[in-house]
Order: sequence, then structure tokens, then C-alpha cells
Amino acid sequence: MVGLYKVTQPSRKHIGLVGCGKWGKQILGCLVSLGCEVTVVARSPESQENARQGGATKIVSDHQKLDNASGIVIATATETHFELIRDLLAYEVPLFVEKPVTDSLEQTEILHRIANGKVFVMDKYRYHPAITALSGLVLDGKYGQLISLITRRCGWALPPGPVDFIWDLAPHELSIVLTICGQIPELKHKVIERIGDSPVGCTAFFGDKPSIVCELNKASAVKSREVRVNFADALAIWNASEEDKIRIVKIDDLQDKSEKAATILQVEKADPLKLELEAFLAHLDGGPEPMSNLDDALVIAERISALTDSICRVAK
Repeated sequence: MVGLYKVTQPSRKHIGLVGCGKWGKQILGCLVSLGCEVTVVARSPESQENARQGGATKIVSDHQKLDNASGIVIATATETHFELIRDLLAYEVPLFVEKPVTDSLEQTEILHRIANGKVFVMDKYRYHPAITALSGLVLDGKYGQLISLITRRCGWALPPGPVDFIWDLAPHELSIVLTICGQIPELKHKVIERIGDSPVGCTAFFGDKPSIVCELNKASAVKSREVRVNFADALAIWNASEEDKIRIVKIDDLQDKSEKAATILQVEKADPLKLELEAFLAHLDGGPEPMSNLDDALVIAERISALTDSICRVAK
């Protein structure tokens, strides 16, 4: 098995969790399973019920009532993040914020200036065993030079809300690029699909060597989550339908009409949400920082801002 991000078992911690909606209750469940005492900030009756059922130690209605937390996790709607982070920085404890940090380059720049190393981003795909395994293949060099990387995230519709779908989805893809390639090159070109005035799809092209393509679409009847890494001597493919497998295809394999001709690289089956929360808790115990900080968030925000501009900024 390869590709598992490991941390030492954290000690029992008191964690503040702001938000306990659909995703927040998943975070609460992981924190409780890791032995944390969790004070949940929940305002709506639904969120408060989620917190009760999820095993919260305490439920409060205002983030100003958080006391004695070793660290705070923010799992509210993206449009609330900026003000929340500015307020919660006063606690002077590490903050772990669901991606994206904000849906604005300007707001991300402000936080980058004032956060003083206290804000980290929940980019769960940076902890996904398959993605870390693909990164390992690049570093190993077994299959030769990295030529290209293609990511695809397509599905049908998105929950309603004020945040642009590119700001909602692109951080996943760009964090995958960052993990595998070690950087996110500047945007070279983009193709936007529209229905009337509404964008429903985006294909973005970054860099030259390697070349990187990220496809996002919310008008696809076929759900697809795929990462394809093209080396000089092989193609490594991860598809979410085979969560714990990476298919390694060499040119000789294509002579065989059976799809089973590819080499299967088995990776650990582990919940990336739990892995990233373990990393955060370990950091609170004095361990290394979680993988994504505001330096990374700022680069991602710059790339998304270029994507959402009316005129593509072609890198010189």
C-alpha cells in the first residue's frame, strides 16, 4: 500500500467548530472519533440538532462564546469566511478553514497580510492517498519525466448559493495540481461553456512543461472525478470510481484489448477528511503545519481570479 499521509496520534484537544451544516457535521463526527471535546457554534435549529446528534461537548450560538479552544475549525458558507477569520484571529490559536478561504482575491490578500501564520486550509485532496501516491510517482521518476497532468471534475448542478461554481470547485483541482507538481503555473488559456449568460463549464490550461489541464463542469449527466498523469514512459490514472487504485498504462499494454492489461497500484483506503484533521490536531501538539497555508491559498485565489476574469490573462 502507498500514498497514506501519516501523523502521530494527537492528544485529547478542545476544538471549536464554527458551523454544523451538511459538511460541518461530518467534521464534528471525525473530531469526536479522534477523541476531541468540541464546542460547536450553531445558530439554526437544524445545525444545533446536527451538533447534538454528532456528540458536541457544548453548543453555543455565537463564535464570541468560544473559550479555551486549542484550535478552531471553520465550516460555514464561503461568503462568511472573511469576517469570521478576522474575528477569530483574536483568539490567537490556529484556524483550519474549509476551502476556499474566500471567494475573492482581494479578501484573500488581506488575510494573507494579517493572519500571521495562524490560518490553514482544508484542502482534503492534498491528503487523499491516491493523490499523494501520484505525487510520489513524480518524485520517484520511475516512469520518466512528467509531461502533463489532466484533472476532471464533472457532475450535475450544484447547491444554490452566491459563490461562483469555479470558486467552489477549482480549489480542489488546483490543490491536486499543487500536490502532484509542487506548483501551479500561470494560466495560459481558458474555455468557458455558457448557457445564455450563465457559465456552466470551464477548461483551464496552465503552463507548458509540464502542461496542465483542469476541467470543471456542472452540466454533465455523467459524474466524473479523474486525475491523469502523463509520464514519458507511462500514464497513471486515478478515477474516483476506483478510489484505492491507480492504473499504470504503458505503451505495450495498449496492444492488449483487455482493460485489465494495465498495472494496478493499490493505495490505502482512508478518509482524507480524517487525515487532514489528524494533521491539524498534530500541529496543535507542536507538529508540522497542515499542508495548505495562506501562501498556497493566495496562489490558488490568483489563478481562480484569472479564470473568472472576463478577459483571459495570458501569461507572457
